[in-house]
Amino acid sequence: MNGGAAMVITSGSAHCPTVLDTWKRRGNPLTSSFEEEMEAMSMVVQWIISNEPGGRVLICSDSQSLLKAIANESEETYEVRAKLMQVKGDV
Repeated sequence: MNGGAAMVITSGSAHCPTVLDTWKRRGNPLTSSFEEEMEAMSMVVQWIISNEPGGRVLICSDSQSLLKAIANESEETYEVRAKLMQVKGDV
């Protein structure tokens, strides 16, 4: 299945957010939703590292499997967790 990954960076309240940036990436010819969710998370963390927004940063994802894999320090999420460790500030 062809898939893809995307992220939207916003600021302000959840009820009336201001869109700061969006990134999209076409997925590999054969991919899984987990792989694309992990790619989207990696893109978000890279954006945070590159832009160093001030204050607290909230990352939202609808991928329960990815969030559990990160929390359980799954080997397949090593790169995302390594990037998260580079973030300055409170995520």
